[in-house]
Amino acid sequence: MTALLDDGRAVSDATEPGADAEAGVTESGRTEADSDESRAGRAALAVPGVARLTGALGGLGRPVHIGEHPEGTAALPRRHVRIELAVSGGRRVLDVTRDVRTAVTAALADHPSVAVLVTAVN
Repeated sequence: MTALLDDGRAVSDATEPGADAEAGVTESGRTEADSDESRAGRAALAVPGVARLTGALGGLGRPVHIGEHPEGTAALPRRHVRIELAVSGGRRVLDVTRDVRTAVTAALADHPSVAVLVTAVN
């Protein structure tokens, strides 16, 4: 899909129905880049010592898992994020994971609890 910039606005050559879904735009008008999973992933990748997001566990190869529990059914009264990643050398893994937890919590509006699962050390 090619998009051109014309008079300050984006113009797409896609004219077929459903083209927005293929371009990563949801029915609510939000792009995939605006999703909480994307924001959490970008926040984690910005932390020094994070090599990449892995998605090794938990199925579907997704590195960011956000769990929401109905009122009163869980010990945590808020959302919970689990992020899977690989760390690089140079910093202690403990320091990297603490910084990732802080960054991901701050990146999301409701400040969920965050667990970091290190699946690889490079």
